[in-house]
Amino acid sequence: MKKDYGYLRDFFDLIPDPLAIINKKTFEINYVNQEFQHLLKKSFSLIKNSYLNELFNDNLFFLSNLNQISKKNGVYFIREAFLKDNLKFSVVCLVTEKKDNNLMLIFKNENQFNKNHALDDYSAYEHFFSIFVHEITNPLSSIKMAAQIVEKSKVYDHELLEIIKNECSRISKIINSISQISSKLVLKNKSQENIHEVLRYSTFKLKNQSQQIQIIEEFDPSIPKVSIDKSLLIQVFENLLNNSFEASIFSPKSFIKLSTKFMYGETIKIPSISEIQKRNYLLVKIEDNGLGIKKTNLSKIFLPFFSTKKRGSGIGLYLVKRIINLHDGEISVNCKDNLTSFEIKLPL
Repeated sequence: MKKDYGYLRDFFDLIPDPLAIINKKTFEINYVNQEFQHLLKKSFSLIKNSYLNELFNDNLFFLSNLNQISKKNGVYFIREAFLKDNLKFSVVCLVTEKKDNNLMLIFKNENQFNKNHALDDYSAYEHFFSIFVHEITNPLSSIKMAAQIVEKSKVYDHELLEIIKNECSRISKIINSISQISSKLVLKNKSQENIHEVLRYSTFKLKNQSQQIQIIEEFDPSIPKVSIDKSLLIQVFENLLNNSFEASIFSPKSFIKLSTKFMYGETIKIPSISEIQKRNYLLVKIEDNGLGIKKTNLSKIFLPFFSTKKRGSGIGLYLVKRIINLHDGEISVNCKDNLTSFEIKLPL
C-alpha cells in the first residue's frame, strides 16, 4: 500500500534542495518536491509512478549502491550519480526503520559537494525538523492535557474548552504559514535589466536610514543586461542588504560593499539545463564587516524558520534562495573574521 504524502507536501517543499521519496524495493517514485520538479522541468504528475532507473540512465553503480543502502538504516552518501543528459549529483540517502517502505533522497550539486558539508546540511535539516515538531508538539500537549481534565470532570469547563480551541487555532496557523511560504514562486515578468540599476534601487531604503553606513560600489562596466524578474531580484537584494545593515556595529569603519563581475567560461550548475557546461555568468557579491555569522549557522541560514533574530520569522533567506534557484542561479555565504559575504551567480 502506497503512503499518502499529501499532508506533508507543503513541508517537503520547504526543503531548498531537490528531494525525492522512492519505494525501497522497486525504486518507484512516490513523491518529489518543487525543487526536484524545477530541476527536471517536469510537473509532479509527469514524474509520479516513474522509476528511478529511468532518470539515471540505468546507472548500475548508483542503482546497485542504492539497493544495498535501502536494506540498512541511517544516512548515506553516493557520489557521481548521473541524471539523464549527464547532469551530475551526489545524493544524500536517508533510510528510516525497516517497516517504512520508502527512503528519502536529497540531491546535492556535485561541484559543491563535500561530505562534511553534507553532514552539516543533514544536521541543519534535523534542526529544521525539530523546530517544526516542537511548534506542533507544544499546542498538542496543551490540547491533550485540557482534554484529559475535561474527560475526568463532570462539570462543563468553559476555560478548558477555550484552551483546546485556541491551541487548535495555533496548529492551523502553523500549517497555513507553511503552506503560504512553500507555495510556488513564479517568474511572471522576466525582462532584460541593468543589474547595477537594480542594485542601486535596492539600496534606497538604506541611504534614508537615520543610522548611516558607508555603501561601497565596485561594478564591472562590461556586464551586459541580464534576464531577470526585476521585482523578485529587488526582494532578494533588499533582504540581504537589510540583514547587513542590522548586523552592523555602526563604527566609522562600518561598510556594506556591493560588487559585480563578469565571469567568462566558468562552470555553473544550472538546474534547468540538462547538462553540465561552461557558461558565462554574472557574479554579484554583497559584503559587510558587521557582527558576522557563526560557523555553525552557515549551513542553516537558508532553511525555513531558522533565525538568530529575536523577532525573526526565518523565512527571508529561504525565499532568497528559492528566488535565485528560479533564476537558474546559485547563492552561497561565507564568513571569516566578521567579514560576511553573500555571492550570487546568475547565468548570462
